[in-house]
Amino acid sequence: MTRPNWERSIVLGDELPQLVPVWPSLRSYLQSVPADAVPAQVARDLRIRFPSIAGIAAWDGASDEDLASVDLPEEAIQLGKEVQALLEQKPVLRKAIREGGGEFSDAADLLKPGHQGEGEAELLKAAREVAEHYRMLATRDPEAFLPDLGSSLNNLGNRLSAVGKREESLSATREATGLWRTLAAQNPVTFLPNLAMSLNNLGATLSAAGKREEALSIAREATELRRSLASRNPETFLPDLATSLHNLGATLLEAGQREEALSTAREATELRRSLASRNPETFLPDLAMSLHNLGAALSAVGQREEALSAAREATELRRSLAASNPDAFLPNLAGSLHNLGNQMSAVGQREEALSAAREATELRRSLATRNPDAFLPDLAKSLNSLGNRLSEVGNREDALDTNGEAVAIQRRLVAVAPGVFGPNLARYLGARGSVLGEQGDHEEAAATFREALLVLLPLAQGHPGALGDLLGTLAQDYLESAQAGGIPMDDDVFAEVVEVLKPS
Repeated sequence: MTRPNWERSIVLGDELPQLVPVWPSLRSYLQSVPADAVPAQVARDLRIRFPSIAGIAAWDGASDEDLASVDLPEEAIQLGKEVQALLEQKPVLRKAIREGGGEFSDAADLLKPGHQGEGEAELLKAAREVAEHYRMLATRDPEAFLPDLGSSLNNLGNRLSAVGKREESLSATREATGLWRTLAAQNPVTFLPNLAMSLNNLGATLSAAGKREEALSIAREATELRRSLASRNPETFLPDLATSLHNLGATLLEAGQREEALSTAREATELRRSLASRNPETFLPDLAMSLHNLGAALSAVGQREEALSAAREATELRRSLAASNPDAFLPNLAGSLHNLGNQMSAVGQREEALSAAREATELRRSLATRNPDAFLPDLAKSLNSLGNRLSEVGNREDALDTNGEAVAIQRRLVAVAPGVFGPNLARYLGARGSVLGEQGDHEEAAATFREALLVLLPLAQGHPGALGDLLGTLAQDYLESAQAGGIPMDDDVFAEVVEVLKPS
């Protein structure tokens, strides 16, 4: 008997299981490649379309002994053999894989969340080209290429979102979801998982674009689909269910549905803790993400000590992850530090809260310097939070300066997308008004609260459930500042607030 190639076997053991969920689409692509295709273009398509199969070159020439030496499900071994058969039938595929195989791992690294810089721009350009390539092919042969078009549009939406192009991302993701919905109606066994994935992406993209009601509806649909899939095949689909539960919890919280948000966040965290206990390398980043959201949900219902505990655990996990892979995890660490500072403040740990807020702001300033489209909104959030923490320790002058920077950034963002960034501009103006009031400048405080109301009112009229609490708080602050300073109120503005807040 021939001895197995152990180096190849190790790669196969890592990579073949990743082939199973993408195999229908990958097989369709491989079968469609014409004999006279350019190998370099095929290799590039594979890198962009299937970034998770970094060890694809190891399949070329794998022997039965290689496959038998790895403890794999029979399904994965059978698929590996199908790959080998296709490589035998189409020399162009073998040439593409041999020429481009060494680059697959680099492409997979570039596509990891959090990667920024020149590679991200290159990937966006490539993603556009691939999507247009499949659009052309799908026009000629929709049955063969619509799945590839759907996948390439999903990838394009992700790449656009990563560089802050939210409206373009939403357009691509909507189109992808429509395609997967059509395909799933025709062949649910094959395409329901793709539809669920696309719905999950669409919900997140809608939320980022400020379309909260639609985002919530889509997030619920994605979660229901994945719960059904996980009930039939938990090993494959429980991670996806945890992701959809995580996103649904965040969307519920944005919509003001706090109790359901907390319940959903707990379920997501429990699932991911279980997954991470079995496979920490893969699932610890996801557990940290769900702990981060769980802390926010606990805080929203007043469970402050438990919220702080969750925030600490998330921060510790992300600090460890960022130490080993800063490009991927520094943005997440900054988010957890921001949240930790808020939770510490809520339980009266003011100096510790200030320290966490400073660190979060420094990290986000560095990130925003390299990629402002993606990270300026986060920098504004951390600056506003840092201003609040400075005010709490009595440093009001620095608090106003810091808040002023947050407001200036947010005004620029609102000029581009008022529906997305308007609510936070109102929050930051409200925070500024509070510091001015603490200094005794009631006239300036009242003017600032009034401006915050004018920013928020047009948005709250369309989303009273999500923005009503903020509108009511700002109106109360405006009333108290005007009374304290003996300043006449703007009755027209107050009448609009009452109209929005009155029970329907």
